[in-house]
Amino acid sequence: MLLGFLLSFSSVSLLALLAVPVIGGAIYYIAAVAELRARGGLVGGRYFGVPDLFMGGALAAYFAWNGLLSLAQGDVVVDVQSGRLWDTAIFMMAVLGVAAVFAKVRNIPFAKAIGLDWAQFFPSILRAAVALGTALPLVWAVNLFARNFLPEQAREQAMVSVFRTASETGDWSTVWAVCASAVIVAPIVEESLFRGYFYSTMKRYAGPSASVFWTSVLFAVSHGNAAVMAGLFTLSVCLTIAFERYGSLWVSMGMHACFNAMSLMLLYMQGRGWLQA
Repeated sequence: MLLGFLLSFSSVSLLALLAVPVIGGAIYYIAAVAELRARGGLVGGRYFGVPDLFMGGALAAYFAWNGLLSLAQGDVVVDVQSGRLWDTAIFMMAVLGVAAVFAKVRNIPFAKAIGLDWAQFFPSILRAAVALGTALPLVWAVNLFARNFLPEQAREQAMVSVFRTASETGDWSTVWAVCASAVIVAPIVEESLFRGYFYSTMKRYAGPSASVFWTSVLFAVSHGNAAVMAGLFTLSVCLTIAFERYGSLWVSMGMHACFNAMSLMLLYMQGRGWLQA
């Protein structure tokens, strides 16, 4: 019924209908930025200093290098399939552990410094849902634009290909490994480092605008796929704005986890033939 309703629209009317959530999302984040400019953000970098610029820079260089290698090598699927998804997840947690230990030896309360307060966990659930709901149309629109205007770059991510093949063939061990990595490990590690550590540290010395830009560039490049880079940059900006607005990393973690979970769910539905690609 819904499909017939949509098909009955002219192309201009359909585009106008689809533009409504995109415009709504843009208004939401423009208003959030205006609010932040008026009252200031809630993310402070007072805990982090010059040593963190060096440590953060080293970790950021690691992520950038891996992403650039993936871009140069074509995001080779066999590397991911052969590659020890669980080992990679453990290694990523270890990278986060390095930053936490580095803070610990300097008597910095790492969890508090990056915006993780258990008292904010439950309030962050609704905030994350609203922030993600308004971000999704923007991210999808940017991805659609990139795929239409950069068709030569429209290559599927290696991890996506692995999950798609595993879900089609019933390889449940791989399916669960990808799900755990994408929905649990990636949001914890990437939000703690990109938003909580890199952004907070850089903001202290470069200000919020430059910090959100360069952190988002790093976030997009680190995933090593040109086709989704613009969308990931947009997502990162939205994640950082939400982090600044509420001062809680739980919000951006929740947004990140739900975004990945929704993406995997859609891929699974496509793989089972329940949803047309």
